[in-house]
Amino acid sequence: MLKLKSTLAVGCLASVEMKHNVDEQQEECLRKCGSKASKNGTNGLCFNCYQQSLKNPEGDIQQKPGNKPKSSKSPNADNDGRPESSSPTCSTKRKRCEQCKVKLPLIPMECRCGKVFCKLHRYAAEHQCTFDYRKMAAKEIARNNPKVEAEKLRKI
Repeated sequence: MLKLKSTLAVGCLASVEMKHNVDEQQEECLRKCGSKASKNGTNGLCFNCYQQSLKNPEGDIQQKPGNKPKSSKSPNADNDGRPESSSPTCSTKRKRCEQCKVKLPLIPMECRCGKVFCKLHRYAAEHQCTFDYRKMAAKEIARNNPKVEAEKLRKI
């Protein structure tokens, strides 16, 4: 039994060392926001900075000189210890359902009218949708079914 426990302890240490090595391999975000950069095609940016760069394509992906890494204590703190209210560069506000104001999951349901809804109000009848489905269907039918006419016969 003692050998089994010592083997398990060595296995646990090996897994801790592997996790530590994975953390060391991750690089910081190029915008110096203090987050770790994602490895899956985000050009060296963290997830939040990458999402912002997709929303603002004219924004430079490279390091901006004004951005500094986040610190645990803000130099602009008031006397009572609260930091000055400024919007952080990498925060994203979670959207809410237009009908019932419930927080939405990471992938919200977007209606064709352009609004986002929870799983209860995602159907058009549940949120008084303003999108004209009948007109869209008529256009799609006209596009998919062109008018077929035979050539006119010449009179002899």
